[in-house]
Amino acid sequence: MNGPLEAVIPRLLADGDVRIGLPPAEPVLSRTMAEVQAWLNPQLQSGPIEVTVVGDCDVEAVIAAAGATLGALPTAPLGPRPPS
Repeated sequence: MNGPLEAVIPRLLADGDVRIGLPPAEPVLSRTMAEVQAWLNPQLQSGPIEVTVVGDCDVEAVIAAAGATLGALPTAPLGPRPPS
């Protein structure tokens, strides 16, 4: 939405650090769907699921709904949690 403010400025403020801001278009656009699929499939097939519920809700109803839907999925091995 903010164009250069989001695309260019963060990297300039980080002294050109490529880990900051949006990546250059060429490497991103050079990826194929097969590469993206190979990268994502392991997580989509067996990675852990994290659920966040926001708002004014009935906790017991949320637990029941999650149990009825996510509880029907096969179990997946627990992996390391990302830092909070």
